[in-house]
Amino acid sequence: MTANIPLTDEDRAREIARAKRNESRSKFRQEQEEQALLNIDRGIGLSSAKTLAKHEDVSPKTIWIWAADPENPFPKGKRISANTTRWDNAEIKRWKERLFVEKLYD
Repeated sequence: MTANIPLTDEDRAREIARAKRNESRSKFRQEQEEQALLNIDRGIGLSSAKTLAKHEDVSPKTIWIWAADPENPFPKGKRISANTTRWDNAEIKRWKERLFVEKLYD
């Protein structure tokens, strides 16, 4: 068993600083994610399968399945390095607009 050792003022200050740092990092990550999702709507930049999955409310695997299906009009990803593929947000925006128009006139 470990005994409850009282924290020193220095330890408390360190814990408070660590908590603030973690909160700041979490907020920064959340803001980045929100910006990435907005960029898809605006057709700006590139997105990963993970980001597209969040945007479309599906799993990343579904994004890969859509992209691999030759009969699906979902845009193909662009391989930018050996283990990295990204989708052009302008192509994703056009795809979504096409889907909207198709549903509108069906």
